[in-house]
Amino acid sequence: MAQLNYVAELDLEGCTGCNWCDIACPSGAITMSERKAYIEDARCIGCGYCVDRCPEDVMWMTERSEPLALPVAEPLDADLRERALALVAKADMSVNSPVCPCAPSASAVVVAAAIVSGAETLEDVSAMTGMRGGCKIYCVAPTLRLLKAAGHEVKPNKGFRLYDLSLTMMDLEGSELDGESGSWLAEDLDVYQVRKETSKERSPE
Repeated sequence: MAQLNYVAELDLEGCTGCNWCDIACPSGAITMSERKAYIEDARCIGCGYCVDRCPEDVMWMTERSEPLALPVAEPLDADLRERALALVAKADMSVNSPVCPCAPSASAVVVAAAIVSGAETLEDVSAMTGMRGGCKIYCVAPTLRLLKAAGHEVKPNKGFRLYDLSLTMMDLEGSELDGESGSWLAEDLDVYQVRKETSKERSPE
């Protein structure tokens, strides 16, 4: 079971309400009230982004007295796994597609499981799986793909941009598949679909 060993803390008196920690937090664990930052322990994934961004140096990471188990992690129960696999297929992704290199436990199936369990935003998925705790780059596009397949329209926070779905062969239709002479896109897609249908999900370690 994946777990979180660290949590962010801050000196509330020293907080000036600059909002940088809230902006930096990938899991939506920080909210601002009356120009002070407040951390929701259960959503903090211990990434330390808030500590790095705090200009007053009044935030730090501390070891949890007891590790916090991620809400969605392997092993998944049979029903949840079945619904997650259906979403992965609907998003036209492989069950073995990597999603978050910084959090290997956040596989395509685990991220999909978080979404079918109620996650509707990138922040929700992060809080439930530990995703986006590192670079916050490579995991966004595949997670957006899964969220959109589940019917969620994700809008970026004010001042941010989200680079939407990565174009793949599965998004091409009709004459687009013909491409330029010698591109072999249609043939490649046929091979991919065969491999996708015959591949087996890797067993979680």
